[in-house]
Amino acid sequence: MKAQKSENTQAEEKTVYTTCKCNCGGSHQCVIKAHVRDDKVVAVEPDDRYNKNVGREDEAVSEKDLLKIKLQRRPCTMGLAFHKYISHPERILYPIKRVPGTPRGAGQWQRISWDEALDTIAGKMTECREKYGPYSIMTSYMPNETAERLFSYWGAGVEGWGWCSYDAARLMAHVMAGVRGWDYAGFSSGSAADMLANSKMVVLWGNDPTVGHQGPAHQWAYFIKLARERGKPVIIIDPRYSTAVKALADQWIPIKPGTDAAMFLAMAYVLFKEDLWNKDFVAKFVEPVGFQKWQDYVLGVSDGIPKTPEWAEVRCAVPAETIAALAKMVGTNKPAFMT
Repeated sequence: MKAQKSENTQAEEKTVYTTCKCNCGGSHQCVIKAHVRDDKVVAVEPDDRYNKNVGREDEAVSEKDLLKIKLQRRPCTMGLAFHKYISHPERILYPIKRVPGTPRGAGQWQRISWDEALDTIAGKMTECREKYGPYSIMTSYMPNETAERLFSYWGAGVEGWGWCSYDAARLMAHVMAGVRGWDYAGFSSGSAADMLANSKMVVLWGNDPTVGHQGPAHQWAYFIKLARERGKPVIIIDPRYSTAVKALADQWIPIKPGTDAAMFLAMAYVLFKEDLWNKDFVAKFVEPVGFQKWQDYVLGVSDGIPKTPEWAEVRCAVPAETIAALAKMVGTNKPAFMT
């Protein structure tokens, strides 16, 4: 911690290295250099503990240290702006409730005491349990161990389902890999350093690491940029011409929203027909009966409809030749990184 006098005031200013606490999966990984005056954060800077005064860190560190991600842990835009909400004039500081008789969305609120707020919540919980049964109350937003423990003691409540971000990885990890609850993290996006060291190409599917708070923040975009500069093609599939497309992509493939599954099936069709699929991996890790049923569906054996690139083109608006070319690139440039 470093203390110094501010140029604009006589109050002592301290520089404190701390971490971001956004709910992004990378919490506490990103480092913030905070300027504190009168016990308030007045400004923040990115991490500068390593490789100071260096324009490009990958040129200042060894390949070994680069792959160990011995780099500045810089936060994303949200992390750099988060301190402004700590003392924001519109921050809610006490319980409020909608003015009786006013409709939802009218924005008419009145302040109430903490006792009234707690009594209101407890009363509604008791009312719902007595009126609709113990399973009428749901703990929302992904598994919440604290809330579920409270409700289990109370003899009511049911866990919600579905996550806002990692649900696909979570379900895949359970169904395909047989892992437990929170062990899904090992099947998420993976390691940026591993991608840089080992992948032959990068495919981002509806993913913009330049703006999303995808922990640790912009490290993903930085490593993808390095991969591209090292000759690894970066292909982005996204309905939007995003910031990532502009800054990182060698090729942009726009797609009709909600039709990704059709393109996936067509790519699988090409991999099967061109004999480019990983037979060793399938034999070792994939349940054979289910895989055979899926392969028969892709090839049209079970329903008479081969899921060809031409079949997918009319559904996802991606040209058949583009789908086929991408599938062949993924099948021949192994390992390919896809997220």
